[in-house]
Amino acid sequence: MARNSRKFDRVNANLPIKVDNGAAGTTRNLSPTGLYFVLEPGVEVSQNITFTLDFETPTGKLQLNGTAEVIRVEDAHGKTGIGARIIESKLERAREEVGEGEKTPVKAR
Repeated sequence: MARNSRKFDRVNANLPIKVDNGAAGTTRNLSPTGLYFVLEPGVEVSQNITFTLDFETPTGKLQLNGTAEVIRVEDAHGKTGIGARIIESKLERAREEVGEGEKTPVKAR
C-alpha cells in the first residue's frame, strides 16, 4: 500500500491562477505547502514560478501571491498539469478592495 508523505491534506479548489510567464489557468487542489493547477504548456520541472490566486471571501476579494518550485509536469487533456511546492506566499486584500492601487496584508486574528 502506498504511504502518503504529505504533511497537510489537499483541498479541492477551482480558483483562477496567473503565473509570471503570463499564462493563466485553474487550480485543481491546494494545501499550505503545495498546489496543483492546469494551464497552457510552457512550464518546466525545477523551474521557480511566481503565482497569484484570486478568491472571494465574505469580507471581500483576497489574493495569495507566492513563489513555488515546479516538481511535476504532466499532460492534462491537451493542457499542462503542474504540481508545485510553495516556497513562500503572502495573503493580501485584492487591489480594488484597498483603493489607491495599494495592497495590504491580511492580519491574522
